[in-house]
Amino acid sequence: MDSKNHKVVLYDLVSDRFGRRPYGWHDWETVLLVVRLVMKGELSLTGSGGTLSVDKIYATIDGTNKWRNVTVVKRQTVDHGQLQTARTIAKDVFEKIAPDGEDALTAHIRDELEAWKTNLGEWKPLAETGNYPGESDIADASGVVAKALNIQDSYQLVG
Repeated sequence: MDSKNHKVVLYDLVSDRFGRRPYGWHDWETVLLVVRLVMKGELSLTGSGGTLSVDKIYATIDGTNKWRNVTVVKRQTVDHGQLQTARTIAKDVFEKIAPDGEDALTAHIRDELEAWKTNLGEWKPLAETGNYPGESDIADASGVVAKALNIQDSYQLVG
């Protein structure tokens, strides 16, 4: 499915590939299988706004006329060794046991970074008064956290 030169459009996959002989599957059965693979983390769906989050998939595929705007992409995943290394690092950095699994670990890292961002935002006005040290450290840390939070792909964030 992940051909470098060929885009796999959901409509073509459903109607042309699996809707005809020798398969003859019903359209919605094929869509259901694609969504199950998305939920399993093996595929991702992209639309006009980039990769679709799980909560936006239904709104994007609820009608056959919308399938032409959805592309199916084989998801690049982190191997088990890298995942365990990232999990160990997250445990050391955030001082909490990190969950297993790429998506759960990504969500955990994002949640912890959001908490850091909030804390740094609260400390920044205090440091700017001049009565407390660390103004430049807070600015540096805020930049690093913001850069990490801008990474949308779990493969890039965890790997």
